[in-house]
Amino acid sequence: TPLAGLIGEYIGISSYGKQNNLVWTDTREGDQEVYTAKVMSELLITKLLSPSNSSYLTDNTPVFAWKEYSYYDTVSFYRLQYALDKNFSTGVQTIDSLTDTTLTLPDSLALIDTTYYWRVQSFNNSGDSSGYQDTPFLFNLDTDAPAIPFIISPIDTTSDSTPLFTWNAVTIFRKLPIMKPQVASPVRYTWQMAQDTGFTLNLLTVSNLVSSNYQLPDNQALDDGQTYFWRVKAFDLAGNQSNSSFPIQLKVTLYLRGDPNADKKINLSDIVYLVGYIFKGGPAPKLNLLSGDANCDTKINLADVIFLVNYLFKGGKAPCS
Repeated sequence: TPLAGLIGEYIGISSYGKQNNLVWTDTREGDQEVYTAKVMSELLITKLLSPSNSSYLTDNTPVFAWKEYSYYDTVSFYRLQYALDKNFSTGVQTIDSLTDTTLTLPDSLALIDTTYYWRVQSFNNSGDSSGYQDTPFLFNLDTDAPAIPFIISPIDTTSDSTPLFTWNAVTIFRKLPIMKPQVASPVRYTWQMAQDTGFTLNLLTVSNLVSSNYQLPDNQALDDGQTYFWRVKAFDLAGNQSNSSFPIQLKVTLYLRGDPNADKKINLSDIVYLVGYIFKGGPAPKLNLLSGDANCDTKINLADVIFLVNYLFKGGKAPCS
């Protein structure tokens, strides 16, 4: 080139088919350096964006999006395909002549709940194609909400300040018999507890629970004598969610070892109560049977009576906690 002649440099280009070979020199550092490059003037395979691979969707007219990487050739249009198998031999739908890198599926092509595979290729004005991706993306369409969880325990009262809250593992209700097993999105749970039925007072919320239970930690221990309400709802990874379960009232009454009559005091009346239970067929210790197990040997017998006598009248050890 004229510029190359003026500065004593060499620039050369050769082409063969879609391959362009470049060579040039650079003497700005004093020594002549030779550089080469290879440029392919062809359409490059597009990058699939969304629906992302192995994703779950609840929209039956999803938005397909991809990214174009061709720099040395111009895309004229795109061809999108989706099918029911990765080999694109079943339920194939082809949408041609797309000029944008996004497509919102029209209502006339609304999908049903199952697994789909999709891919895109680009074309230039000469009809040359980039080819499809080596591996298509798959997505699962799931438009059904999980069932409402059924509460198991605790219900009404508890003597445990950090109870284990449990409910049934929900299943997915399916409306169509052709559903594939993998379409049912994985289910997660949201657990809530508050001190009012509106779930605004001292609200606790724990989300994204995988198991159908929640162990209340020590730093969230319930207060004795207080009333709480708790509920659970299920949601899946497609974005569907159930309604919350009916609020369950839970009154906390923590039992005290050595207090079988549950009057929150340890005195002679507890000894009389325990004697009546052990020797006279009287009522069992209230709230929790272990409230009569003053010495913590997991048995309720004469030893517990003697333990309480020693504690109350002889300066003995206090009942275990």
